[in-house]
Amino acid sequence: MLGVLNRPGNVHDGKASPAFIQSILDQCQRSTNRKLIREMRMDGAFFRRDVFELLDRERVEYAMQGSDA
Repeated sequence: MLGVLNRPGNVHDGKASPAFIQSILDQCQRSTNRKLIREMRMDGAFFRRDVFELLDRERVEYAMQGSDA
């Protein structure tokens, strides 16, 4: 596990998820001086267009459970 962000109960887990993911990618880059993360697994809260665009841009493979919404 590389990162956890707890939110109040009235905030959707997907809110600001691209910034959270980018912070994890940046942290790994700084720590290793290499882009080691190539795969991520996320739940449906991350099922958002801006998240897909970020992961594609960073060339990160992903598995994600889709949203029922």
